[in-house]
Amino acid sequence: MKPPRVLPQVNPPADCGSCDPRQTVVYLAVNPADRVTRPSLALLNQELACRRYTRCRLHRRIEAEYADSPSLPGSRRQRRYGFARLLAHVALCHNRQVVVARLDRLPQPSAAVRLRRIGARVLSAGQPNSRTVSDQAEMANQISRDMARLFPQPTSQRKEHHNGSKQ
Repeated sequence: MKPPRVLPQVNPPADCGSCDPRQTVVYLAVNPADRVTRPSLALLNQELACRRYTRCRLHRRIEAEYADSPSLPGSRRQRRYGFARLLAHVALCHNRQVVVARLDRLPQPSAAVRLRRIGARVLSAGQPNSRTVSDQAEMANQISRDMARLFPQPTSQRKEHHNGSKQ
């Protein structure tokens, strides 16, 4: 007989105390500026992407999920109760990984910095490599410089390579 499947709680209380810090916490959010007609469907798609990323790329189990949906139309400010609970959970349980569907799902750019200060690493399921093109080009240049430094070619081989014939 199979043991019962335990699903992570959505927006669990912050004082859980029995969490494993090696496991992953997921944050889901719908931005009101996205003009989504069905926020629940958008949250479901984000949840599936985060689950797939956590299972296939990180090989971890999800400890808890925190979600924020858009406020009522016409309200000036979106309340992020799920994000506040996420911060409390990570601070109390010391989870090291927070997975989001995309980095722009976090409330503001400083949110990732706040999570890093607590000790959590923010990972994106939709943008697994968040480096920009300029960072990748600089990394390629650095690799070629390191290879040239580690494996220097004798001067006779360099002349052959550049001229195409022996001298």
